[in-house]
Amino acid sequence: MSRNGIVGALLVLTGCGGTPPSGGESPTLPDTLGGLALTQNVSGGEAQTLIAYLHPGPLAPAESDVGFYASEGERAVLYVSRFPSADTAQAQITLMSAMIGRGRGGFGHHTETDIGGTVVHSALSQGRAHFFFARDREVVWLAADPETARGALAQLLGVPVDSLPGR
Repeated sequence: MSRNGIVGALLVLTGCGGTPPSGGESPTLPDTLGGLALTQNVSGGEAQTLIAYLHPGPLAPAESDVGFYASEGERAVLYVSRFPSADTAQAQITLMSAMIGRGRGGFGHHTETDIGGTVVHSALSQGRAHFFFARDREVVWLAADPETARGALAQLLGVPVDSLPGR
């Protein structure tokens, strides 16, 4: 797929160019996230292509799933990539954190916080809150509208919303 084709697919899938079609369920993606319903699941080669476009680098995941969530105008996208080992997943987090910390990709306000024993990175970009963290051999990235972000993050981490920093 060409770079323009990938950009077009991303615009459609993230809601900038229309509503994505309904998709199936994935064992790694919850049916609901922060009160939003899973509207599409992308996996396999298509998910790998999306992940590679968004996060180019030397560390390629072994498998990936991308979930698109929506309800009443709110949207979220959940990216889950599985690496060969927990060490490789953590190396990817370190690489992404360094790039985002330098402002790459239009991200700003990068922070790092320990939440219930998980180091969670957060940043803002394009009107969305972004969170990413390693969970065993997975790298989890959540991009969500601000109104949905806290509830979705709490769900992914398995912690109460009021235990999250802020607000």
